[in-house]
Amino acid sequence: MILGGGWRYASGRCALLRALEEYRVPLTTMVLRGDGELLAEWQRRCTDHYSPARLTFAIPTEARGLLGVLALCHPAEQGVVAYMYVKARNAAPPSGTWRRSMKRFGRR
Repeated sequence: MILGGGWRYASGRCALLRALEEYRVPLTTMVLRGDGELLAEWQRRCTDHYSPARLTFAIPTEARGLLGVLALCHPAEQGVVAYMYVKARNAAPPSGTWRRSMKRFGRR
């Protein structure tokens, strides 16, 4: 029994609790595409609220040669666009202001 064996050893307890946390709290990756001061502001706002389950990447519009999922994150015509991936499922990119985008992602 995995659970029983895990509880006998301290390191096993930590591993089981970590696995439970990852299962219950979805890991989130946010990719911001844009330019200049507006991109820096969005990145700052994303990192203002600490969340160990979230990674945020700010990629300038002129970045070329992106691989994998990053190649699918196209920059906005103007402003900043945010792509949010939760447990490898892509949420459609939001448009508009920071406030509207975060409401769509369940933040206020």
